[in-house]
Amino acid sequence: MEILQSARSEHDADQKKSLLQAARLLVGALSHARDAEKAWMGAKLEADRAQNSYLMAKESVMELVELLRVEM
Repeated sequence: MEILQSARSEHDADQKKSLLQAARLLVGALSHARDAEKAWMGAKLEADRAQNSYLMAKESVMELVELLRVEM
């Protein structure tokens, strides 16, 4: 990362501290963004599974209704 390289070569202690803090914040932001992306992907997968389960249940109920109509 260029920020870390800049911090290594910085002679001013306050500027070095600011650069290191910026690097830590950037890493934290990227880490949280990745966690959010993984959570979103998991939620999307579960939503797709729920939709498939709903459609299968709906199909079963429709078949049952059709069977009951034929039987009556």
